[in-house]
Amino acid sequence: MVSRSLSSLHDAFVSMVASTKLVGLVVDMLGTDAFDVANEFNVPSYIYFPSTAMMLLFFLYLQELDRTVSCEYKDMVEPVRLPRDEIAKVVKCLMGSEEGKSVRNRMP
Repeated sequence: MVSRSLSSLHDAFVSMVASTKLVGLVVDMLGTDAFDVANEFNVPSYIYFPSTAMMLLFFLYLQELDRTVSCEYKDMVEPVRLPRDEIAKVVKCLMGSEEGKSVRNRMP
């Protein structure tokens, strides 16, 4: 669906660039085709991914899991167990506390 709109998005960029400084393009996970248009105008692009604290914790924990698991995830016998103490850190991070700064700094 997004690919059908790329020419209209391009025209909108042309119009906006003439009158204002574009600082970024934010799309959801299904709109990444629009990145090519943003790149053409040297506008940084970002994916907006709303998630729950548990999903954010899981994504952050994947880095650790990747370091410690020697097999493919699909071949794991035991379920993935998220460290409970990390949940509080993620919630504090989402709330903007100083204690969550270390978690925010680990985010890609």
